[in-house]
Amino acid sequence: MDNRFRFHLLVALAVFLALMSVAMNGNRDIGEDKESHQEELERLLATLRDTKLQEIDPDRVTRAIERLGELRDPAAVDDLVQLLTFRRIWPWEEDPTVPKTTEPVHPWTWNTFPAVKALSSIGKPSLPALIKVIGTHEPDSPQTQKAMEVIILISGDKRSDYVARLKYAAAAASAPEAAQRLRKAAETLENSKR
Repeated sequence: MDNRFRFHLLVALAVFLALMSVAMNGNRDIGEDKESHQEELERLLATLRDTKLQEIDPDRVTRAIERLGELRDPAAVDDLVQLLTFRRIWPWEEDPTVPKTTEPVHPWTWNTFPAVKALSSIGKPSLPALIKVIGTHEPDSPQTQKAMEVIILISGDKRSDYVARLKYAAAAASAPEAAQRLRKAAETLENSKR
């Protein structure tokens, strides 16, 4: 093998390695610092945990909840469950002179209660936390109603499995009130037409 051939082979190998590096880094610019998944998750959870932000910047909290739903990371479940009743305030609700949006606002709960949609996106990993909410709140409480909404959305064609999980949780409950609430939730889920 002559030196020119080796040189060309080395150049081709260097180009190949450079292209692989670009492909593996998602075509981002050299030196660009992208936030890792874990860093983004921690930043979003810090936003949710800042109770003052819920009052002074609810839009920021809503965006954080929506992004956590997009990430579908089960690590966010406990924080999202705490915000099941956090309500999006629409601009026309704050100021009646603001016209309603031209985009259709669907009546579904997840438009107004973003944690319902986020937990629904995370799916089955949300169930243990939702069961805990149901077991600790009255059946007609807003928390239980929103938890049931999520369970109805995630149960889909596996409804009987989710009913069984609620019944099992009721049987395992240490407090009679929790058992009763979970049995009622199982019955509600079983009879749900959605």
